[in-house]
Amino acid sequence: MIVADANILLYLMSPGPFHLQAEALRKKDGDWRVPPVWSLEFSNALARAVRDGSIQGAASEEMMEEAQRLFSRGEVAVSGSEALKAANRYRLSSYDASNVALAIFLNAPLVTEDKEVLVRAGGLAQSLAQALGRA
Repeated sequence: MIVADANILLYLMSPGPFHLQAEALRKKDGDWRVPPVWSLEFSNALARAVRDGSIQGAASEEMMEEAQRLFSRGEVAVSGSEALKAANRYRLSSYDASNVALAIFLNAPLVTEDKEVLVRAGGLAQSLAQALGRA
């Protein structure tokens, strides 16, 4: 089991430099858990991609629907107080800290490509390469 940051979900769902690594991770460990805020982070990333012309609006909506089908069943609630504790301890946004708090709660690694989270959350977070044993 892993806690997957929204950026990992996005890499799995769209072509790009980390897509193959995200696919390999999904094959290696298909039990992905996410805090409920994942869908807002994911939809925000899609909205940015539409604005910068990377994808079309209809494609973003299809990706969102597919992501909800794939990842909603892995949602695990994280209390606001636990997210705040993690935000304060690791000096992260509450959104990023919700992933950290979930990783702590589940005693599972957080996989992310967010450099700030990787540095500040120390041993709780790992990159795709680390999760795949390539680092």
